[in-house]
Amino acid sequence: MTVEPGFAGQAFMPDMLDKIRKIRRLNSKIDLQADGGINPKNAKSVLDAGANLLVAGSAIFGEKDFKKAVENLRFPGNYPA
Repeated sequence: MTVEPGFAGQAFMPDMLDKIRKIRRLNSKIDLQADGGINPKNAKSVLDAGANLLVAGSAIFGEKDFKKAVENLRFPGNYPA
C-alpha cells in the first residue's frame, strides 16, 4: 500500500518508493503492485522504483474521460503538466 489503508482519495506517500525499491532488489521476478494515490504525476516514479502493476481508483474514476485517464497512467509523462 502506498497510502494508509482505509479510504479512497488519499495522497501517495513518496517514502513508499524506497520500500518498492528494496522489495524489487530482493526479488526481480515477482509482480510488484502499488496501490494507493497512484496518478499520472507519480506513476512513472512508482514504475521506475520497481513496481510493475499499478492500482488507480480515484485517478480514473475521478475523471470525466475514463479512457484518457487510463491513457495518462499507461504513458506517464504524456499528460499536460
